[in-house]
Amino acid sequence: MDNQGFYIKQISFRGPDGAQSGLPFEKGLNIVAGSSDTGKSFILDSIDYMMGGGKELEKIGQLEKYDQLLMEIRTFESDIAYTIRRDLSLGAFYIKIGSIDQAGDEIKYAARSSDKNDRNISSFLLGLIGLNSVRLTSSDATKATRKLSYRDVAHVTMIDEVKMFSKESPLLSGNPATKRAERSFFEYLISQKDSSHQIKVEKEEIRKTRLNAQIDYVKARLKADRERLISIENSLDQTLSLKLDDLSLINEKYALYFKKLETNKLERKKIIDERNEIESEILYNNQLLDRFSLLLSHYDADLERLQFIDEGNTLFSQLNYVACPVCGTDIEEQHYKCIQNSELQTETLNEAIESEYQKIREKTLDLKQTVAEIEDRNQIYRKELTTNLARISELDQLIDQEIMPVISGLKSKIESIVGQELLSKEKERIYSDIEALDKDLKELEEEKKKKRVTESAEPLDALRLKKFEVEVKHLLQSWKFDKVSEVNFDPAKFDIRIDGKNRSSYGKGYRAIGQSAFIIGLMHFLRQNESKFSKLLVLDSPLTAYKKEDQPPSNEQQITKELESEFFRGLIDISKSCQIIILENKEPPAEVVERSNYVHFSRNSDIGRAGLL
Repeated sequence: MDNQGFYIKQISFRGPDGAQSGLPFEKGLNIVAGSSDTGKSFILDSIDYMMGGGKELEKIGQLEKYDQLLMEIRTFESDIAYTIRRDLSLGAFYIKIGSIDQAGDEIKYAARSSDKNDRNISSFLLGLIGLNSVRLTSSDATKATRKLSYRDVAHVTMIDEVKMFSKESPLLSGNPATKRAERSFFEYLISQKDSSHQIKVEKEEIRKTRLNAQIDYVKARLKADRERLISIENSLDQTLSLKLDDLSLINEKYALYFKKLETNKLERKKIIDERNEIESEILYNNQLLDRFSLLLSHYDADLERLQFIDEGNTLFSQLNYVACPVCGTDIEEQHYKCIQNSELQTETLNEAIESEYQKIREKTLDLKQTVAEIEDRNQIYRKELTTNLARISELDQLIDQEIMPVISGLKSKIESIVGQELLSKEKERIYSDIEALDKDLKELEEEKKKKRVTESAEPLDALRLKKFEVEVKHLLQSWKFDKVSEVNFDPAKFDIRIDGKNRSSYGKGYRAIGQSAFIIGLMHFLRQNESKFSKLLVLDSPLTAYKKEDQPPSNEQQITKELESEFFRGLIDISKSCQIIILENKEPPAEVVERSNYVHFSRNSDIGRAGLL
């Protein structure tokens, strides 16, 4: 049976008075970025709580109006939806088949993992990733074993900001009581051999419960595939009967009309540019005409002033000089000389007035001639503008009424042909899946009838371990983590060495990157080698090492900007067949934002999201 795995579709807080607040996710890379204290880490706490976490969520003020948390998950291949519900006061889980807002009967699942009853959240989640039957060695001395819990998986795949830069192995929690089981889990992932050989006889009740869960799971997939097959066949019956061979001719015609569209758009743009230039010229000329009109009025005022002075001077020159009418005394000599000088000045003034008259008349004539020329140019521009507007209207009509309808029709035909082809291929794949699932169902039912046969455990597979080391090395190299030439797994520390240096010996920033490379490399290695494991990974602050409030980051916390960018870019391809959720203070590059499900937390609802609640 395939290791489908699951991804988170959304989480949603619900309150008794109808209050709700949720956050959607998608397959592939999901990034929630923003400054500190905006609730990013609360997302990891919420997801962990819904996957069996044993601690209540922090009692923050925004949580007071909610009393339940719901999480919708979906299987990767068949996209079967499950909704998990849990009260915020701990307690059991309630699971239904279907999306959050879809009606359905809920089944109660216990919060704690148990060997005696598979109806618990851990068994449910492990069943979805194909690890429900794995057993781990919990004690070398007593050879005691226990069932794998989803908490073991969560410890490796959901890394909080403190664990991210810890010197402890990415595989170990630091609890001596669980250390052997945690090591056993990694041994299983590498060798694909669990500790079941240490259990001589598996209880029949447990075996039947496990097999029944797997049988129910296969039946659910068969039902979903058959319903999808019917839907595809109905869709194929309703689509246009176009053949794939028609696609070439349609594409040629589409290309021809698209070229015609581009040609007309270019011509239209050119004409609009010309129109804008003409309008600018007319506007400029009108401004000149306004200024010239004002200047002409000034010239007219100057002429009137000169005329007034000339008339006054003429009248003054006609006055006669006579003896005093009172005493009869003649004008004194010095006054007479002054009058003579005044007559000479009058002649000079007349000449100046005439000269000024002539200059102003010449300027007035030149200015009127210039105004006439500008008005003539404006007339020509207005005719050109009328022609341009008419051509733009013709092009708009040609594009909207003749070219675009044809392009839209051709595009619909292309989409119909491609859609038919995709549906046909999906139909073939579903037929193949149904055949394989039928075979799996028969094998499970036969296994249910017989007793389980245990197998002996084998040591770590050196070849598979080497492949894992190579995966981690390639990741670090692609992220530009110094100049990495070799990565080795240290069985003593249960951690990696990078070019002979323990990961724990690096500063906090590079230590966190090493932690990410370890976990992502492990997940990618298992997927590449068709080994069952979770396809969900949540990393809190892989690039921003935890620091106390009001303290600047130290040198050991810093990593290069290039490493930050390459880290984000590298996650795009590696997350294509899984789900990686990054909670980070630092913003990813623009191209990563475009190719991922990106959410920005800002404390301000006008900029991105204020926070989770």
